Parts: sequence; structure tokens; C-alpha cells
Amino acid sequence: MKKAVMSAVLLLGMMATGAEAATRVYVTLSRSETFIDGIRNSLTAEDARDSDVELTIDLANNDRATQQRQVDEAIKAKYDAIIILSVDNEAGQHAFDAAKKAGVPLVFVNTPPPIADVRGKVSIVACNDIVAGRLQMRLLSGAMNNAGNVVVIRGTDGHAASDDRSSGIKEILATRPNVKLAAEASAHWSRDEAEQLVLGWLDQGIQIDAIAANSDEMALGAVTALRKRGIPAGKVFVGGTDGTANGLNGVKSGDLSVTLLQNTGSMAKAALNSAKTMATGGYAQQYEWVPYEILLPTTVDRYATAQAK
Repeated sequence: MKKAVMSAVLLLGMMATGAEAATRVYVTLSRSETFIDGIRNSLTAEDARDSDVELTIDLANNDRATQQRQVDEAIKAKYDAIIILSVDNEAGQHAFDAAKKAGVPLVFVNTPPPIADVRGKVSIVACNDIVAGRLQMRLLSGAMNNAGNVVVIRGTDGHAASDDRSSGIKEILATRPNVKLAAEASAHWSRDEAEQLVLGWLDQGIQIDAIAANSDEMALGAVTALRKRGIPAGKVFVGGTDGTANGLNGVKSGDLSVTLLQNTGSMAKAALNSAKTMATGGYAQQYEWVPYEILLPTTVDRYATAQAK
């Protein structure tokens, strides 16, 4: 994804006029899936608009060792800054330690590191996932009139977003005595795994009134399971998180009761800006919180239009 290399003549001309070289930023993203692809596409679009940045983007294919190697090689290649959406906490810790030792600015996007003290050339650009879990469960509980059974579909355990969203859900459940947690399990961010989980719970005879999923893809997998068992849209309240295009369509069709939008464009722009700022000796906010936005059937059309633009 690197920009075209300049011709030797143009490069020499720039050197002669004292023009500065572009800031080289390396990006490693945990994997390819709907939401993360949105971040990748937004980063690529920002890169195309900013001639002062040269961006390289790689995927770690959800493999910790691969991502750790990518970070080490980027440092060795003397990139000016690194952006990471980490595979897991261990990959995030490795990136933090390696970048700090090398003095390379590091930006965590979407997934904060498992580190309390992030002083130094580090910036975290993310949404507050505990808040997402709280918002989702409040809305689902309200749809249930604060009574009934809910099941929770977690992302990958040990992943910061999954852990925090699930914690937020349970905080609200603790304040709703008539809403019972009937079952919970990890579907590893997979639509297919979520479908199989819900099919299994239904086949066990578990009464489900609402489903709180840590991502839109898992929420939509749950919807498929409900349909396969003849349960119509709206009978079970299903909530997702991320506000992907698929999630927007799910809310619009009535399959999802709610999703929570993480604005990938805002996140990518803030991450690239922080990386560039630190790489050129400036100060970036340690925590750049991008607010979640609630998408309901009454508001989803506005967001779908904005997304299309």
C-alpha cells in the first residue's frame, strides 16, 4: 500500500530545494474483518489526502507472533512512527516495550494496551468500550421492560474490547434484578460461531429474550440462528456494536434493535494525526477518545446516508 516511489530526478530536485521527506508510518492491524477493514480503508483514504505521509499497512492474520515480528521489523526499518490494532494484550505489550526502547512513536488504535502508565511517545485512539457495553445493555433492558433473559456473545476473551464491553454489560445487569444472564460464551468475533452458539442455546431449551453481542457480525450470526428456528424479527431483541455497514442494514431491516457506531473515519484520522505529530517532534494526546454513537431504527437512515458519503 505504499505510495508510488518518486523518480530520481524529482527526488534530487526536492533535496536541492530543501524539501522534507514524507513521514513514514507503519500500520499493523490484527486481522481482516468488516470493522477493521473500515479502519484500514479510512487510513488508506487519509494517506491519499496527505502528501506528507507515506503509509505501509500490514495484517497480522490474528497471529500474535506475526504482529510482534511486524513491529520489530518496522523498528529495524526505521519507520518514523507505528500504528497498531493489536491481536491481543501480549502483542500490545510487546509493541509498547519495543517502541519505547527504540524511541519510536506508537499509536494504539481501537484497542488500548494493557498498560496503566503510558507516558512517553504513545497515544491511544479508541472508543470507550465499557461505555459501549453499558449503553447496549441499558437499551436492550429497556426494550425488554427490564424483565427477561439475556445471553451475551463475547468477542475473543483477553481482547480489550471484548473484555470491556462484556464488563459494561454486566455492570448494568447488576442493577436490573429482573433481567437474568441466561448464558454467555465467546464466538471469537465470528458470525458463524455466534450462529452456532445461539442455535445450541435454543436447542438446549434456554429462553432468550435479548442477545447482547460484542460486535455487529456476531449479532447478525445470532439473527441467522433465530431465523433458522423460526423466531421472527423483533421477537428477540438483538444488539450489536461497531456500526458497520452490515450493522446499519441490520438495524434498518429490524433484525437488530441497536448498534453502537465506532466512527472509523474519525478514528483513522486521529490515529494518523497523532503518529505524524509525534514523529515530527510534537505532542499528541495520550488518550484520544472517539465517542460512540447510538444507532436505533429511528436514527439509522441518517447514519447510513452519512456512511455512504
